[in-house]
Amino acid sequence: MTPRIALAHLISIIGHPLLLIPATVAFSALRQGGSTTLAGTAIGAALAVTSCVFFYTLAKVRAARWVDTDASNKHERIELNLFLTALLAGACLWAWMAGQPAKLVAGLGFAGAIIVCALLLRAFVKLSLHVAFAVYGAFLLWPSIYGAALVAVLACAVAWSRLALKRHQPADIIAGAGAGVLAGLGFVLAG
Repeated sequence: MTPRIALAHLISIIGHPLLLIPATVAFSALRQGGSTTLAGTAIGAALAVTSCVFFYTLAKVRAARWVDTDASNKHERIELNLFLTALLAGACLWAWMAGQPAKLVAGLGFAGAIIVCALLLRAFVKLSLHVAFAVYGAFLLWPSIYGAALVAVLACAVAWSRLALKRHQPADIIAGAGAGVLAGLGFVLAG
């Protein structure tokens, strides 16, 4: 493995949605001075969704139904995206019915909207969820200029890594960034 590819792998792991979104949610909740209960609920919701996705993908690989946890094959991506849509819709509904803060409901809802975009656009592009969620993560940190800028730089690095690893084409990266921006703007405007 060349140093360039090793770096691309490392950036792809650091910017993976399962790591990045819980981290940005935790930082945002703590930075905005919300109650400890609110911060704990937001972090708990992010970790619960992350855990479900982790175990779902692991079960698919162990059952030899998927090649790896990256869900690179078309049928794997469709299955993962349908699972994510149901999971995020359920989490959003739970948060709303449990009377959780509007920001938490909106955060889960707009995350689900990114997945729906990936499903709707799948005939045209393989929307990069890594890039979409990295861009969305920058918006989750708003109004922290430094935090949002740091994650925006990470989003650019993630976009490069996905191209370097040949997981996506430029159109996939652009579509992912666009979905992340739209979801992020929706999140900021909802709050």
